[in-house]
Amino acid sequence: MYWFSYLIVPIVVCSGLGVFLYKKIAIQKEIISNLNYRTLHEVPTPRGGGIVFSLLFSFTIFVLWYGDEISDQIFYMFGLGGLVATLFGFIDDVKNIRAKINLAIQLFLGGWAIYWLEYGDLPLLESIPFLIVTLVALFFMVWMMNAYNF
Repeated sequence: MYWFSYLIVPIVVCSGLGVFLYKKIAIQKEIISNLNYRTLHEVPTPRGGGIVFSLLFSFTIFVLWYGDEISDQIFYMFGLGGLVATLFGFIDDVKNIRAKINLAIQLFLGGWAIYWLEYGDLPLLESIPFLIVTLVALFFMVWMMNAYNF
């Protein structure tokens, strides 16, 4: 068994405890999503709870990188990029960042991920100009960030 498999139980426990504590704090600090025409929920709901999972994910990526289980490339892309996305997302949940700033940060994060990705030897990508592949990938990354944040 790999040494990092021992992280699973503590991460699950921290996740459950973190969500429980965050919910209490969010309600106390009124970090609440109130009902409006865009909401899918039926009662006011705490916002920003994803920070618990995202911080645990970033922590796990750091531990795996520190233990030489993942490459620097994966660490920079998912660890640092993920941490920036986590903090940005939380600030957006709490302060409601303007759309232009939101888009600029999402474009930066998408560009960050693309920079650290390796296209590899996929025949389809070799036949399409790099700029087009990059722009389409960036478009879909920003699209998905918004789809999950809706």
